Amino acid sequence: MSLSWRLLDSGITEAWNTVAAACPHVTFFQTKSWADLFCSTFRLWRPATVAMEFSDGNLMVLPLVRNSLFGSCESMIPHVYGGPMFLHPPDEEHLEAAQLVPTWYPDVTLLDNPFSPYKREQDGLARYRLYTQATDLTPGYAALWKQFRKGHKSDYKAAQKQGVTVAMATALHEVDAYYEIYQDSLRRWGKNANGFYPRRLFHNLFRMPEYGSGVKLLLARLDDKIIGGMITLYHGEHAVSWHGSSHSAYISSHPESLLVISAIESACSEGFRWFDHMGPNDHLKGVRRFKEGFASQTVPYNAYYSTGSVKGMAFKRYRRFREKYLRRSPF
Repeated sequence: MSLSWRLLDSGITEAWNTVAAACPHVTFFQTKSWADLFCSTFRLWRPATVAMEFSDGNLMVLPLVRNSLFGSCESMIPHVYGGPMFLHPPDEEHLEAAQLVPTWYPDVTLLDNPFSPYKREQDGLARYRLYTQATDLTPGYAALWKQFRKGHKSDYKAAQKQGVTVAMATALHEVDAYYEIYQDSLRRWGKNANGFYPRRLFHNLFRMPEYGSGVKLLLARLDDKIIGGMITLYHGEHAVSWHGSSHSAYISSHPESLLVISAIESACSEGFRWFDHMGPNDHLKGVRRFKEGFASQTVPYNAYYSTGSVKGMAFKRYRRFREKYLRRSPF
C-alpha cells in the first residue's frame, strides 16, 4: 500500500511533544524544550520544526531551528543530535518521505541521532562521519565499575578521600560559580576552546521546567567551594553529559572522575540504557582518552549539510570568525 502524507500547519507543538514522549531512543536534544532553550538564549534563532502526518496514522517530526538573519536551518544546535523521529516504527516509505524534508532548504545542517534504530542515508546532502563515546548501562553499575580504567577508579577514590562531594545546583549563585569555572577552562584550553556560551544560557537552563529531572547541573565541592561541574540531560533511554568544566587549581582533586562516575551510577539506578559522553573531542586527545576510560564504546553517526546559497556561505564564515578570532559564541 502506498502511503500519502500531509504537512501539519497547526498542532506542530502537540505533535512534537507527543512523538518525543513516545520514542524511547529520542534524546533531550530533539525535544521542544531544548529548542526553546537555545531560541530564547540566541534571539536570531527560531523554531522551524516540520511535522508530517501519514495516511496510516504515523507521525514524523523533524526538530529544526532557523536563523532569521541568514536563513540557515539546523537539526539541532549547537551541533547536537537531531534528525527525524516517529510516533510508530517507520517502514521504508515513512523514511523516504522524511528524507525529502531537509532537501527543501538551500542551507541546512542535519545530525543523526546515533541511538536511533532507524538508519537511512540522507540523499541530496553532503555527508561527513562523526562518532560519540557512550557507556552501555545494561550490565549494571557493579559490573561497569570493574571495567572502568584503573586510573579513573583511583581518581574517584582519591576525590572521595579528599572530601570532594557531588550535588545538584539549587541556586543561581551556584550556576554563576560554575560559569566562572567554565571561563577558567576556556582560558586553559586556549586555541582548542570552542562554544564560548554566554552566562545567560546557563541561567536559562537552570530556569527550565525540566531542571531537576531532565536537566541537572551537578557540582563538585571541596570545603564548601565549587571546583567543577557537569550538565547532564535525560530523556527516554538516554542520559548525556553535555557540558563540563573543572577549575585548574583543583585538578589534583579529580572532580571530573567523581562527577562522571557519580552520574553513571545514578543513571544506572534510574534505569537508563545509555550514558553518552557526547563526542570524542578529536582536537583534545586527552579528553577523548578520558571518555574512553568509562567502559565506553564508539557509536558512529552521520552529519549532513548543504550550503547552497551565498548567505549560507557567509553565515558559515561569520560563525567561524566569531568563534576562532573573537572567541565568542558562534550562535
